Amino acid sequence: MSTATPQKSPSKDDKSTKKNWEFGRFLKTGTFYNAFQPQIIKRLFNPVKSAQLFKPNQVIWSKEETNDISWGPLDDVVMGGVSKSDINPGDQFNGTWTGFVTSANNGGFAGIRTKNFNSPKDLTSCRGFVVKVRGDGNRYKFIARDNDEWNGIAWSYSFDTQSGKSTEVKIPFSGLLPTKYARTVDGSTIFDSKSLRAIQFSLSKFEYNGGLNPKFKEGEFKLNIDSI
Repeated sequence: MSTATPQKSPSKDDKSTKKNWEFGRFLKTGTFYNAFQPQIIKRLFNPVKSAQLFKPNQVIWSKEETNDISWGPLDDVVMGGVSKSDINPGDQFNGTWTGFVTSANNGGFAGIRTKNFNSPKDLTSCRGFVVKVRGDGNRYKFIARDNDEWNGIAWSYSFDTQSGKSTEVKIPFSGLLPTKYARTVDGSTIFDSKSLRAIQFSLSKFEYNGGLNPKFKEGEFKLNIDSI
């Protein structure tokens, strides 16, 4: 499949101008992730399969070992924004995530996310994730999901990158923060390592609980994801 054509980032002079919201892109995103389908219908027609046991150092996804994992964009278009990732839903993801991010239309985040895995990943024999990336100096978030809900808890971990340099990000399960809409969830249990359902990366204006990402810059971005 072909990838989306990169879009020019908005100039500094027009950030405060109301932008045209792309309803078609919103609809395409929601449809790809079955976000508009009631949870009971999802579980009726897509029953959860037995978990796939993973061993330490086993690759969940890499450019060479994709394991039939399907990726798509998850940008602030779902909330009326105009940030955009250069990937179409269901495209063969080669590990290079580019796009532009802007706070226009009260937005401020771009992201990519996998569809829910056909079989949950059982990581109980592991202690965390190791993500190998090459960045651009931005601070990103790695997000793991342990249930099949569209807006369920997002187990989040922020990490910094250095422009043009490779970084090995070690993420212990105990370091994952339970969040919803970039706000921590009180009284949540620990990450359920026996039921990894999806993975996500985000570049956001916000850290957690209203705090700002100190390294956030509007404009174009690039993160090469080598392996997870």
